[in-house]
Amino acid sequence: AASSPSARARPGPQRRGYSDDEGFSNATSGRVGAADGLNARIAAEREAQQRLAQASARAMTIHYCRDHGSNSLWRWIRGLSIDVNYDFRRWKKHQKAGRHVGIWTPRKIVRADSFRRLLFPDLFTIGATSSFVCYYNTYLACLPEDAVTTLKHGFDVFLHPGMLSLPMECFSVTSIALGLLVTFKTQTCYSRYTDARSQWGLTINEIRGLTSRILTRVPGQKGTHDDRVVNAQLQAVKLLRSLTVTFKYHLTEDGCNPHIVI
Repeated sequence: AASSPSARARPGPQRRGYSDDEGFSNATSGRVGAADGLNARIAAEREAQQRLAQASARAMTIHYCRDHGSNSLWRWIRGLSIDVNYDFRRWKKHQKAGRHVGIWTPRKIVRADSFRRLLFPDLFTIGATSSFVCYYNTYLACLPEDAVTTLKHGFDVFLHPGMLSLPMECFSVTSIALGLLVTFKTQTCYSRYTDARSQWGLTINEIRGLTSRILTRVPGQKGTHDDRVVNAQLQAVKLLRSLTVTFKYHLTEDGCNPHIVI
């Protein structure tokens, strides 16, 4: 028997799952989402670079810390101060007559790298140990009336057999050796810094010279205006410009960019 038109127009049961159109739309939305995530990350990196450039333009140094997951206090303690590239304005500020006096202000002392790095755990441990020894010698070792006043090295010292003390000879004998050791260590650090700075300047000069030779001494088959030669020159110059940035990431953990998590 022939079927009625209404029966022929009636759609059959659809299969469960995704059709081709739905799969294509899901794949497209996935690619769009990945592209949006990449664009958001690029925008965040660009914004961080702009903040870094603005901070470099205003300040003499930049606070840098590699500990990404720590709290703000720990990042302040373990942070480093990186000098920015000096221009004429910064050199004028750096060469002020009172620059050496300004180093000993409380603000400069607290913000100094050496003080912040030694604050914890070195100075904290030494301070806690010294406080415990003073408390023990004053209140636990003996009573104040049992202590005997003795003149040692020009100072009135309260002594008691139960007190914790060290002889002064161990400090007076080793002071000369410690002074020489600190002097040699300081000279070695300065020589290493000077050598590294000279090597970095030599690298910059070599890159500039090589760039100049590539742009002026590389001829083309059709003259200096050959498109292939011009494109090759531009590519070579870009590679040379990126060499110093590559060195920075090679010599440091994250290229001195703490916002980039590696």
